[in-house]
Amino acid sequence: MSNVRRIKRSMKLIAITTTSDDKSVLESIAKELLKNQLAACVQISGPIDSWYRWEGEVKNSTEWQCLIKTSEQLFRQVRNTITNLHNYELPQVVSFDIAGGSKKYLLWLTHNLTNPPTD
Repeated sequence: MSNVRRIKRSMKLIAITTTSDDKSVLESIAKELLKNQLAACVQISGPIDSWYRWEGEVKNSTEWQCLIKTSEQLFRQVRNTITNLHNYELPQVVSFDIAGGSKKYLLWLTHNLTNPPTD
């Protein structure tokens, strides 16, 4: 069995997205996640136009979007880091499964994450 298959079976890879109207907030989150090996890669893109309902009203704002590559086992720690450093009262923290990818990339991603906690 290849190393990639073994790793993929033991570590489920995910991407997490969040947004902010302050790019520097997302940069701080990215640096903290990478420093602690809670993410292998963080991409910040934008600006984007966001439309949403908030406190009973339709609103829109210009935001930056952050995409974080990590593992399901580290989700709680990533979520807590985002929540602690974010400037929003209710930050978006949404995860998606990484269903596939190049074997070399997935191996690189996995090798750049800390060993997940055992709960």
